[in-house]
Amino acid sequence: MKLNLLYSSFCFSALLLAGTSLSFAENEASSPSTTNKPSLLNKGAALKEKLTAKRQENIRRFYNQMEQRLNAAINRLEKLADRIESRLIKMEDADAKVTNPRTKLAAIRESIKSVRGNLTLAKSSLEVVMASTEPKESFAATKDSLNKVKKEITEIHRLLVSLIKEIKGLRVGTETEASPEATSLPAGE
Repeated sequence: MKLNLLYSSFCFSALLLAGTSLSFAENEASSPSTTNKPSLLNKGAALKEKLTAKRQENIRRFYNQMEQRLNAAINRLEKLADRIESRLIKMEDADAKVTNPRTKLAAIRESIKSVRGNLTLAKSSLEVVMASTEPKESFAATKDSLNKVKKEITEIHRLLVSLIKEIKGLRVGTETEASPEATSLPAGE
């Protein structure tokens, strides 16, 4: 009977010890999961902020690159307009009628100023995009304004090309007239 009592007390203490260690393990396991939830939320928020910052950086880089390209195109158009104006001055000195090309050139120069203003407005809208909570939708508007500027630059270039063609038709004294003999083939051949 002593042996039975000893054996049962040993089993009882083993069960008591095992039960305590199991409940301790459960408390330990449940404790970190509740404390990990806020840290996981913090990590998610930090990752979201990092992603937003990266998107804003990409938008800013895209805009700066487009602005640089569009400014270069506008500068080239201004340079071309200056060259056309110098050609008109030379033609005016040679007594050619250049009033119509001059008025067209003045209108083109006003269009160039307008395009520069539109590019400045697009830059100001970029700051609105950066402050927006939904930069994707806001960026679409900025991208549309940049595309509008690009189309205006293309139109101005087309106008300058047509003006150059018109000026070529006004050349005075630079072309020699071809005689009918020079253009016809000899009868023997």
